[in-house]
Amino acid sequence: MNLAHRLFTQKKYNEASQQISTLLEKTSGDNKKIVKLKSHLALCEYMKTGRTQPEEYLETLNGIVKQFSKDLTTVDLGYVIYNQAIINYQLKRSQKAAIHLESLRKNVGSLDPYLGFEATHLLLKLSIENNHISQANGLVSLIENQFFQTNTKNNQKNSELQTRNQNKNKHRLLMLKIKLSLCCSEHNKAELFINQLQEIKNRNLQQQKENQIEKLNEKDLLNENLSLNMMRCKIEHSKMNLEEAKNNLWGLSKMMTNLKMKEERNYSNFWSSFYNNLGCVELKNNKSGSALFYFKKALMANSQICKNEKTLNNFSKDKRSEIMYNTGLCLILLEKPQNAFQFFQGALVCLYNRPRVWIRLAECCLLEHFRLIKDKEQKNSLNHLVKKVIGQGKYRTVILQTGIGPNDGLNINEESVSFEDIVSSNVGDLQFHGIPVQSMSLDYASKAASNSILISEKLLKIINNQNQKTSTTSNNNKNSKINENNTIQKNEKNVLINNGFKKGNEKEKQKNQEKININNTTLNSLKSGNTNIDLDDLSKNDQSLKQDLEHGLLLLSYISLCCQNPVTALSSAKMLLNYNPDPYRAYLANIYAAEACCLLNNPNLAKEYISQTLQKRRYQVEKLLKGPKNLKIMTPKEYESNWSDCVTLLNLAFVLILQNEIQTASEYIKQASRMFPNSPLVLLSCVYLELSNGNNQNALELLKSCHAFYPLENSQK
Repeated sequence: MNLAHRLFTQKKYNEASQQISTLLEKTSGDNKKIVKLKSHLALCEYMKTGRTQPEEYLETLNGIVKQFSKDLTTVDLGYVIYNQAIINYQLKRSQKAAIHLESLRKNVGSLDPYLGFEATHLLLKLSIENNHISQANGLVSLIENQFFQTNTKNNQKNSELQTRNQNKNKHRLLMLKIKLSLCCSEHNKAELFINQLQEIKNRNLQQQKENQIEKLNEKDLLNENLSLNMMRCKIEHSKMNLEEAKNNLWGLSKMMTNLKMKEERNYSNFWSSFYNNLGCVELKNNKSGSALFYFKKALMANSQICKNEKTLNNFSKDKRSEIMYNTGLCLILLEKPQNAFQFFQGALVCLYNRPRVWIRLAECCLLEHFRLIKDKEQKNSLNHLVKKVIGQGKYRTVILQTGIGPNDGLNINEESVSFEDIVSSNVGDLQFHGIPVQSMSLDYASKAASNSILISEKLLKIINNQNQKTSTTSNNNKNSKINENNTIQKNEKNVLINNGFKKGNEKEKQKNQEKININNTTLNSLKSGNTNIDLDDLSKNDQSLKQDLEHGLLLLSYISLCCQNPVTALSSAKMLLNYNPDPYRAYLANIYAAEACCLLNNPNLAKEYISQTLQKRRYQVEKLLKGPKNLKIMTPKEYESNWSDCVTLLNLAFVLILQNEIQTASEYIKQASRMFPNSPLVLLSCVYLELSNGNNQNALELLKSCHAFYPLENSQK
């Protein structure tokens, strides 16, 4: 058996499996030894495939448990059950992993101390991830009473290796305590645990100095240095998480700028992630200029990685897509939609399957559309409202537009343009070459919104299918010892344990500990370094996916109205209302649907949609149907922040004008004029009403009596 163990540690898995197979053929009668050899053999076969077939390995472990569960106890099958939990945890089946670990927790007193601590530690991690606070607190007390108090009594008998492992376990438990206290918003406890970590670090530094005096081997000294560096980074990371939980963005940015570690400067991906995180902190702190500066430095650091290292690892180290996404957000806040549009297109190289990137592209087109309309409205008159003039003098009749006027914003159709024809996307020293650039148009915006809808629907279907499988498997196996209940949870690698067999080499673990894992705090749920869709992230952000779907439908409805496509606008608004959105999106969806119905010459249906908006806000449908006289007259102060109500009344008045109900429409326009008397939109509505009624002289007097129109923003103040 020692030979097989030696071959396994040397990664000679074929020879190790052959050695274990010969031992298994010679063994008979001893079930404990047979279980041990079979579990070793299964682990060797799993490692031979490069850990690419976890399902087959899990089936082998399940077969071992079913075969020997009648003859052996849970304690005898402890390592096999723990490996089942590890594989299920890696496959994001946390419920099954929790069931395995719970069976080990009940017999923790009889288990091997190493196995007992690892099982309870993983169960504690699962409880924190699932936000089971009471269960997590109980597990913390269990670990402290079971593994640390008994060890302190026999501390003199323990060897140096055992005390060192005990310190590592204390460090791991403190890290989980910090996470638990942050989940409970207990910041004082988190600070206390961080101070305890600092004491452990100082104690280890003192021990390291003593060991250096005793002239340890170079290998032992290297291991000590690596563990201390890893601990120092975890302490700094915990402090940053604490400042972020307190929403102390200034303190967080100060800590990050003061972060100076010599070991991490050799890490090629450190500086791009570091500046990206700083930019995200500044962006959350509403400092778009500073954030843009840090994102620029992050892009420059990222470009140096691609130049210096020409290997396949550059694809995983390249953070350009997410940095460009964050830069695009800054440029949107700085009112530069054209530059932001190109940055978002650059982010599509890796983030093409993220619906929010497509939403941002559509928003850039709309922002540019609004800017062009605003510029042209300041120059042009209101002549486009008049369709035709018949007669002269007092017999003159003005025929007004009853549909959508000419488009003064972006082009509706998409045009193929070259990179040089687009406005330069240089921001400071940033220059982009070779990025495919499309023209900004309403057609492209509608395509981007449609892409976001399709991606969101597809991802939601995947999550629903996973949840259905979870419910069916759990219902079919309620009476079994292990329920088949799959829920998607956080993916994290753990060490496979099998009676002394450990997955991986100690040298590899120490090399992995040398690297610093900086999590990129990219905004809007964009995970750093992850270009593929992770079902774990989607399950936790299920609500955000639904919001993206609703936002995409809302954008598509509005863009379709701008493109003079009322059929698509109405269908998108109907689909959005079927998802039961929040009141704000429901209000806009009803308004867009009403406008689409007006364009389709169906004012009755438009009236129903507008009445729904009034019903969900301050008015009732019964009062609306009885007439505007029953509506409560509000003072301007009460409606100071309710511009949307005023727009709703005006839209309803326009629908009534199309139905030739001039008397009722005038009452609604009067109600809107009481709310915002100085609004140019309300005054133009009054003029439109008089012209529709044939009172050209009254319309002229209204135009003469009113002064120069103030901007809409000033009229609302």
